[in-house]
Amino acid sequence: MLQNHHPSAAGMDADDLQMLQRVFDTVCERRGIAKNTAPATDVAADLIAMFQHGIRREDQLLAMLSGTRDFP
Repeated sequence: MLQNHHPSAAGMDADDLQMLQRVFDTVCERRGIAKNTAPATDVAADLIAMFQHGIRREDQLLAMLSGTRDFP
């Protein structure tokens, strides 16, 4: 699903995409966002941008995109 939201996801390896998909799914669920909507597209774009800027830990990405403050 993330590949459909952002073209630059194509350069990531399979493990990266699996992790990003898990984060995306969890964030959408926590925020009550339906997939294939504009807000979900925004989540995907933010997630990929964070990843490309060096935030690679799943727990950090989840915390940052879920709006919690319990990330290092």
